[in-house]
Formats: sequence, structure tokens, C-alpha cells
Amino acid sequence: MRRPSVPRPSKLAFVAAAAAMMALPVLPLTASASSHGLNATKQVEKNFRPLPSFEPLVKDVKPAVVSVIVHLKTQKIAYHSGSGSAPQYFPLPLPLPFGFGVPFHVAPPQHPVPTEALGSGFFISPKGYIVTNDHVVRHAKSVYVRLENGQKLKAQIVGTDHYNDLAVLKVHRSTPFPYLDFGNSKAVHPGQWVVAIGNPFGLSETVTAGIVSALGRYLGSIENDRFIQTDAPINKGNSGGPLLNQQGQVIGVDTAILSPSGGSVGIGFSIPSDLVRRISHELIKYGHVSHGFLGVEVQAVSHTMAQALGLKSVDGRIVGALIAGVASNSPASRAGLAPADIITRINKSPVTSVNELALALSEIKPGSHVRLTYLRNGKVRHATATLEKRPKNPNSAFQGESSVAGGPRQQDRL
Repeated sequence: MRRPSVPRPSKLAFVAAAAAMMALPVLPLTASASSHGLNATKQVEKNFRPLPSFEPLVKDVKPAVVSVIVHLKTQKIAYHSGSGSAPQYFPLPLPLPFGFGVPFHVAPPQHPVPTEALGSGFFISPKGYIVTNDHVVRHAKSVYVRLENGQKLKAQIVGTDHYNDLAVLKVHRSTPFPYLDFGNSKAVHPGQWVVAIGNPFGLSETVTAGIVSALGRYLGSIENDRFIQTDAPINKGNSGGPLLNQQGQVIGVDTAILSPSGGSVGIGFSIPSDLVRRISHELIKYGHVSHGFLGVEVQAVSHTMAQALGLKSVDGRIVGALIAGVASNSPASRAGLAPADIITRINKSPVTSVNELALALSEIKPGSHVRLTYLRNGKVRHATATLEKRPKNPNSAFQGESSVAGGPRQQDRL
């Protein structure tokens, strides 16, 4: 005898739920006329005005930006972990391979291994000249660039300038290259919109935007710097990429970040375009850059020093560069300069800081005569010096020379 069939529990539950739903009133999903005033999206749509977009700018300039691939000379790779969380300045090439994610129980390799580094660059001429950072290609065995369309070209290093951390590359093909113009970095002001394009962590053609945060930042990471600070996110691999204004002009070359971790925290630094323009043209013409050398070790004038020397401040700043030491048999020593003198003017340009003096000297060719105004014991004096070519190791010129006594100080040897 067959037993009567019994619905399965799941089927019963479904049927019961369906019956309950049939008993419920059907509610429309559209709002009633009385609730339209509460619809925030409708209010936005009613008053919609599109915000300005960077899309047209990016579309036009991206073909002129390249990824730089550097095959480094064989070396030992150092695997290490960070020591502490204090912010550090990081140049931005991306070395591959690197020590991230290496299991703690795996011993680091001690034999030489070939490595790569990734950076960025941009065309400044239809003839194939590319600007990037010196630290991207400094230890290169060979260099390649990848264009926006994916084409990979072998690049020649035309010239490098370690002093300003800049380099020029050149690639060849049968058709001309799209390129970018330099803007006027002296016309840049905090608060302006900027766009950065580059190859962070190997992610080519990455576009970020922000504002100019500050000007004239001195990092000490290169010997001659007055960086543009920006909050546009830049990371390792962005080195050599352009920082652009809203007209698509290059106003800086992305070079370093300040970070506790090595990643972007919104504090990035770019070399101003006015300096990049001058150095890149000189590298293309001569293959190298000759910098003038005065033979002085200088430091900022502190408020304590200013009070002791009876100096006045301008807008809260002490003007001038204090000579802490003079190299023997140098242009400065022959001109009669001595420790404790304070340089206040070079030619017709006022010296408002150590960095201002460094920039002025870097723009003057060796063999040129410079007129210096300085203070000695509170009295204004003048001297004329003939600059020499800057030695590869300026520190060697000051060995054994006496200097102004004092505590920790920020110095340049110029």
C-alpha cells in the first residue's frame, strides 16, 4: 500500500512564503510627487554643471610621456627591512627585483644578480630627445623606453648632470615624436592645479592630479635644488616624469617624495622647469654641464649669528650666506674672502639664502668674472672672482681647511 506523498520542507516553505507575498500590497518603487523634494540625486541633476576635467589635457599629452626601463650593471641586491618610521626622502626609480615580500626564513642572495629599474620620462623634441632623472639611469648597462602605444625602443644616454639630477636620452624612428613644451616655473604659485604622469610601480601612463603645495623647498638630496612641492600622488617609478600645468606645459620633473614608508603621502617634489630647460639644452649641445666653482663652504645665517653680527632681517628672514670655510688656492681665496664673511649679492642678484647662491653660481660658466658683495665685521665690501670648473669631488678642496665654529648646520660647498 502506497503512503501518501508529503511535500518536502523546502517546497512547503517556498509555497508558504509565496502565499504570504500574495497577501501583501504591492508598493511602487517610484517616489510620490510629495517626496520629490527629498531626492538628493534629482536636486543635483536639476542644477548639474560639469566640473572642469583633465581628460582633454591628458589625452593630448600622454603620447609624449614614456616609461624608462634600465638594465643595471650587475650588482649584489641588498634585502633589508626599514629601520623605524621617521619620514625619509626617497628618489623615485623602482628597482626590480627588490626585497618586498621576501620570506624571513629565506637567506638573501650574496651572488651578483642582474637587475632592472623603472622610471619615467618625456619627449622635449620631435627628434627623440627625452628628459628623465640622472638617478634613474646612473648605473645603467642599457636603457630602453616604452611608448604609449607599447613600442619599445633602445635609448642612448646623451648626457647626465649629477649636480642637478637630470639626464637626457635619445631614441630613433622614421617618424617624429610628440613632445611637450616647458612652462615658466617662475610663474608657478601655491594652489595651482597640476597633473603628474608617469610609471609608478611599473603601472605606465598613470595620471594623478593635485595642487602646488609650496615652492623653493630645499631637501639636500641633490647639491643644487629648489623643488616645487606638490600633493599630486607620485611614487617609485615616477622619477623623471612631467609635472604639468593646466596648459599642458611641463613646470617640473618629478624627482622625490617625503614618506615614512616609501609610498606617497601627498608630499612630492619636482625640479623646476626653468632649470630643466637650461640643463637639458646644454646636455643636448655638449653632452655635459660645466658648473662654476667659487671655493666657499657656506651655511645659512641663524638668528643667533645675526644678533651677534648685528644683522637685520627682511620679512622675518636673515638675508645672506655665511662663509664657513674657504678652499685654499680657490677663486674665493684669491678674491680675499674669508670665514665669517657674509655674501649678500652676486653680480646684480641679491643672495637671500644659501640655495639662492648655489643656483646663481650654477648658472655661471667657469672662467666668468663675478662681482660679490659681502659683509665683514658689519661693513659692506666688494670683491671680484673668476670662477673655476666645479671639481667632481668638491669636498676634497676643503680638507684641512678651518671653518666657522658652531653646532649642526646646513652647508654647501660651492
